[in-house]
Amino acid sequence: LNPNLCQHPQRIEQHTYHKSIQKIIPTMFSHRHTLIFYFLTFCTCSITSFFISTPHKHQQDHQRQLQRLIQPYQPINSLNNDSTSLNSKTQLQMTTATKTTSNKNNSNQFMTQNEIDTYANNVGVTLSLTTLGPGYRAVARANHDETQILGYCEGFIRPGGEILHVDKLEVWKKAIDKAKTDNPQFQNGGQVFGVSLLLGYTCMLHAKEKQCSIAEFLAIDDEAFQHKRLVRFFKRAGFNVVRYVGDDIGNIPDRLVWGGCGTLMNQKIDSLLASWSKILAGINNKN
Repeated sequence: LNPNLCQHPQRIEQHTYHKSIQKIIPTMFSHRHTLIFYFLTFCTCSITSFFISTPHKHQQDHQRQLQRLIQPYQPINSLNNDSTSLNSKTQLQMTTATKTTSNKNNSNQFMTQNEIDTYANNVGVTLSLTTLGPGYRAVARANHDETQILGYCEGFIRPGGEILHVDKLEVWKKAIDKAKTDNPQFQNGGQVFGVSLLLGYTCMLHAKEKQCSIAEFLAIDDEAFQHKRLVRFFKRAGFNVVRYVGDDIGNIPDRLVWGGCGTLMNQKIDSLLASWSKILAGINNKN
């Protein structure tokens, strides 16, 4: 044996293994065939090792693209948890601040009930509101004689608490004329919509306190000429036409709710209060 092999047992095993193979292969093949065999095995091993170790060209391009995409986002991943928590806190504070400012702006653009009462007293009208369960009733009286009723508005809050059902709104022309003759300071509400706007504003403030969002009523179609005047009047006041409630079978549920035929109209309470506040504020500025 080779003395270098004696120091390493593994080399001894490999040497004996190669010796045994060298004895077997010449017996099976000639010397030329053995050289070809060794050459082919070497080529196959080298080719397989090359494909296993080196990735495909498309794979390399894909890896490069992924590295390019990942590199810009590495600083974001390196952020601390403290900075992210601070950012979330600041965002929450900003959203709450905007919400509070928006609520303050909405509340400031509406007149309060005390302001409406003082305005009504200045034009010779006394307002009152009574409630019973979901029902409400606002009454306008002459300031010089509270037994003289000028008009009223009544209805109820529908189940669910979202819709204010305005059942009736009546203002008597004879009572207005009598108040004008009895009291020269009486101004019929002080604006183009008259006492009706004061009654409606009082009812809408009540609905706002009860967290209603929509006011709905039916312009009764008793007479064609009067019905057209009602629809035109409430369109000018800010209401929208929903549909006409007629005598057909499909409108039976609406007739049961409203008690007759007519034009169904509605509007958001916030938009009504905002537009009516502008009308009343403009008159106060003129005075």
